[in-house]
Amino acid sequence: MSKRKATTDPTASLTAPAAAEQIAANVLANVPGLAARIDADTLADLLVPVLRQHVDKFKPTAAERGAAWMARYGCPTWCISNHDGVDSGDGWHQGPTIAADVLPGEPIQEPKIPLAARIIHHNDEPDTWGIKTQVWLDLGDDTHELDLAETDRFIARMNAFLPRLTTMRDQLADLSRDDRPADPERVAAWHKDMDARIARVHVEAGE
Repeated sequence: MSKRKATTDPTASLTAPAAAEQIAANVLANVPGLAARIDADTLADLLVPVLRQHVDKFKPTAAERGAAWMARYGCPTWCISNHDGVDSGDGWHQGPTIAADVLPGEPIQEPKIPLAARIIHHNDEPDTWGIKTQVWLDLGDDTHELDLAETDRFIARMNAFLPRLTTMRDQLADLSRDDRPADPERVAAWHKDMDARIARVHVEAGE
């Protein structure tokens, strides 16, 4: 089994939200001008989707942690949860995140992951709560918890959807040939005129 190179990345043992909060705080602390214009929570929210899968890359799997670790926490080999840290307690296991955000070699152009998924396995007190293994699917800001049958249905729907989307893409390529960008000066003038009209309406209404 290949061994992942050890990392000194301070976010390696953090969840994506925790890492995002730490990075946002560090960035804004060192860039006062930016801090005056950007709220730390807003910046952290933008970073979370991008960091989620990248933070996963630095986390060793249970197999890489070794047999003693797997025996102690009942981990499947693929689990990347740090049960000694902030990730989770016993009986809650998470696999690496896969995402449909960036193609190999493509720069990240949009900070929000529109589609991502990971395996979640829950076996805490199984005699009481049973054992549940799901795919957690992120669509935009929503997370959907899917069992095997639901995952199969989602894949089938996507397989049917993508050819239709490709056809629509070809139609878009034809219809968008004459598209052009907005004129910033005209847009600004339009908004100025609209604001003036709204102000006049309020004055006439005695507000």
